[in-house]
Amino acid sequence: MNQTIYLASDYDGTFKQGTIRDEDKEAIRRFRSCGGRFGLVTGRALSMLEQEFVRYDMQMDFIIACTGAAVFDRDLNVIFKQPIDKATAWELAAEMERRPAGLCGMASLHKHSRLYLHPSLAASRDHNPEGLPQYPREAVEQDGDIISMFLRGFDAEDSLALYNHLTEAYRGRLDFHYNGGAIDVTAPGVSKTGGVRSLARLHPDARVCVIGDEMNDLDMIRTFQGFSVTTGNETVKRAASRVFDHVSDCIDYLLQE
Repeated sequence: MNQTIYLASDYDGTFKQGTIRDEDKEAIRRFRSCGGRFGLVTGRALSMLEQEFVRYDMQMDFIIACTGAAVFDRDLNVIFKQPIDKATAWELAAEMERRPAGLCGMASLHKHSRLYLHPSLAASRDHNPEGLPQYPREAVEQDGDIISMFLRGFDAEDSLALYNHLTEAYRGRLDFHYNGGAIDVTAPGVSKTGGVRSLARLHPDARVCVIGDEMNDLDMIRTFQGFSVTTGNETVKRAASRVFDHVSDCIDYLLQE
């Protein structure tokens, strides 16, 4: 490659399609050997990813976490952060408990806590993923800034109604990012696009590429003429410059250009 390429991949549904494939890990190794850099741009908090990295024996060159609200380098040093106003975050948390919602949680830079889970959803893998570590609320508060929140309704229809309500109720104070039944919450103006731009500003001579699959990836795909995967949302695939089966296919394309 004549120019260093940074490939920022969405995690759930894009890089991880049920599991992490050995073919994708091998492609990343080849990409790095040619000077490329591979990382994630995801709605997940860092603490939600760390167990995944251990399970699949992975290390990222960068992580754009919490829908762009926090950016980390290879050594997990904080490059950028945009926290949520704490009073507004706790106001939302209280509303979700009164509603009640299906799920409400929040994340700091290094920890996350599930604040509320409706008892009827304890067996739901979407609401209560197996093996996902949980920290007490006090640990998140003591860690400092609230970087993002994550919500779900009782089902996809309820989540969409919740998203529409909250978008209006907190307009100008919080941004809500709908992602296939999940709702990520950030400070206003935060997005995956903004997180990728923060990375690009640090490497002005590099080419930055993105790949994703859901509606919360749409804007960054349009902005960076990015890619999608065949299992992705149809609207997202139509906006993508190319569509690949897996991240490994995307990497092969970039290496052959």
